[in-house]
Amino acid sequence: EEEEERGGLSVWIRNSPAWLISMLFHMALILILALLSLSVPEVRKELSMLANSADEHVPLEEMETEIDISVEVEVEDFTETLQTSDLEAFEPDVTAISETVGIQDAPPAEVSMNDAIVVGPGLDSLMADIPGGGSELAKMGQMTKFFGTESSGRRIAFVVDNSNSMTQGRFETALIELYKSVEQLSENQYFYIVFYSDTAYPLFYPSTEANMVRATKENKQRVHNWLATIQMCYYTNGMEAFELALRQRPDVVYVLGDGAFGDRADMKLTANPMRHVTLHTLGMQVKPDLAKRFEALAKAHRGTYRDVGITDEGKAMLKREGSRPRNTKRGPIWGVKLPVDGIKR
Repeated sequence: EEEEERGGLSVWIRNSPAWLISMLFHMALILILALLSLSVPEVRKELSMLANSADEHVPLEEMETEIDISVEVEVEDFTETLQTSDLEAFEPDVTAISETVGIQDAPPAEVSMNDAIVVGPGLDSLMADIPGGGSELAKMGQMTKFFGTESSGRRIAFVVDNSNSMTQGRFETALIELYKSVEQLSENQYFYIVFYSDTAYPLFYPSTEANMVRATKENKQRVHNWLATIQMCYYTNGMEAFELALRQRPDVVYVLGDGAFGDRADMKLTANPMRHVTLHTLGMQVKPDLAKRFEALAKAHRGTYRDVGITDEGKAMLKREGSRPRNTKRGPIWGVKLPVDGIKR
């Protein structure tokens, strides 16, 4: 029977058409290939997992190392920059002033300040009013404050009224607040002070400083002693004082007065502002129309205006020391541009 079946299969193959045999052959081949392909995904899946597992470790370690290095270098460079700028010494670029305004008629050298000026107890009592010799502003090294008006800058100039109208504690208040402002400066800052009345009376007049000085302890003490000698004079001419202050190339200028400028200095500066200077004005009990002029001057120089008045400290100083001399005629030190025979009333 088996032989008959084999013989029958052979006869069937021989008797079958060629296309049928070809079709059966290709179907068998496709079936074999399909069976083989079913086992391939398992191999590829395993290989893929092994590749990912290896990739997860090596690149991640390299990335962590690179991040640590870059951050460390950046922080070191930034810290070094800050330290360098903070510790860098500041050297002012100033030019010598060939002639000090308003002291052409100053006394000869043998005339001492004490011979010509009655010096009171001075501002010794103010030292106790300033805890620790300064405020938080001084610690910042770039700030200043005068009558509550804060500003930033390294070069500070003060233009202050010493006219005869600064009475009843006005001038004493101005001196106290001026001293406090200087005391709060850091040694990284420079300052200059000019009083104005009949003319300009610059820093440490009559032993005038031509340029700004650093806010050292020694110079602060010099200011303390000098302010005790300042007298008042007739007139309120401010242009010479402004010129002296602006010649110092300040970052900030504070202007304090109790009335109109006799030479219209404020109006001239308002019309022709100094673009690189911040100027703040303070009116000592001025009238509303004059307050507007002070405000216009400050606004033209990106500054602010503030009304100020007599303080309790100023009143106490006036009571303790008495009124400052008020000059109405030319003297050897004060009132050097007043008439020789005095102001005619």
